Amino acid sequence: MESNNQSKSTNLSDHSSNPPTVPVAFRDNDLKVCIEEVAAAAYVFE
Repeated sequence: MESNNQSKSTNLSDHSSNPPTVPVAFRDNDLKVCIEEVAAAAYVFE
């Protein structure tokens, strides 16, 4: 039972350490697009 729990924990840790790199990149790209849109809107209003 303990061994099964440890295996589950390791799997969770591996899963947690893999995906974050993708969302972070997406969020970074989203932020860049947002800044570009705001800059474009500011340029249009100016």
